[in-house]
Amino acid sequence: IFVSFIIILLVYRQFMLSRNNEKLQKAKDELEERNNHVKAILESTVESILITNPSDIIVECNQMCSELFGYKKEELIGMNRFDLVHKNEIKKIRQKRQKNSHTTYEVIAVNKKGILLPVLVRGSNIMKNNEVHRVSIILDLTELKKTQKALETLNKELAIKVIEEVDKNKKKD
Repeated sequence: IFVSFIIILLVYRQFMLSRNNEKLQKAKDELEERNNHVKAILESTVESILITNPSDIIVECNQMCSELFGYKKEELIGMNRFDLVHKNEIKKIRQKRQKNSHTTYEVIAVNKKGILLPVLVRGSNIMKNNEVHRVSIILDLTELKKTQKALETLNKELAIKVIEEVDKNKKKD
């Protein structure tokens, strides 16, 4: 009877372990699916996204970040994020991180070729492995700035032509 009882307990234990393993596998599959969804979202944005650790080392980034800065993703991971900005911007960026500022601000970034890029940045702190990491969303403003400059030039030219026409009309009168 005692041996039968032990066998029943062992079978029951095996059954419970099997059920727990199924639950764990299901949870693992769901977590993996969520992770894949998040990765797909990160890779489909038009913004560059990078995550830095407390030492300002890039630990994750998306493809747009690679395209913006001209580095392969593998090159970016392990770089200091301040290698991607003009040296005059470092103090501003550090202050934003310390304050956990969620405000959007402009900085001058530097790509692999050394070309200066106007960018718009918004960051926020997250906890990862019990450490504060920074997620930065970066939008390239190069084309917008070119368009803005062209519009300013056109406005100046238009203003000059308007003044010239007004002067012409005054002389006629």
